[in-house]
Amino acid sequence: MPLAEKLNNQQLHEFKKIQEDDFEGYFEAGEPRPLIPEGIYKARFIEIQKGQWNGTPKIYLWFQIIEPYEYEGVKIRMLMNAYRKPSNGSNYYKAWVIANGSKPARIDRMSPDIFKGRIFEVFVETVKPKNKAGFYEPESLHYSKIACLIKYIE
Repeated sequence: MPLAEKLNNQQLHEFKKIQEDDFEGYFEAGEPRPLIPEGIYKARFIEIQKGQWNGTPKIYLWFQIIEPYEYEGVKIRMLMNAYRKPSNGSNYYKAWVIANGSKPARIDRMSPDIFKGRIFEVFVETVKPKNKAGFYEPESLHYSKIACLIKYIE
């Protein structure tokens, strides 16, 4: 049976679109992930995104480095699981408490709006992914992420 006969309507539409597109022998590269030295930085919160990673709902908190000045403007994210009711051990709960300055009065009201426009001291670490054989990928595939918020500054 030909592949096109095995696909549902949406898949068939996407398959036909791919067949019709002329890739001209190349694909467009996406935005590279930032790589800066591990350490403590000052960063301003800029936006929140929701998404999925390996089928798990995630929250992406995006920050922009403001100090030290040599890395000023670098956009970097903090990735965490998105729970309907975050436990007090979850990364979101810890980050929210730091942003709020205290524990929540009601756990069901932990809005991500608490981060908007605020400046934090953050710890940046380097992610060194491994391939399926268990070996580290080349350094050109390493990237930085915010491991945790240390404290709310302003």
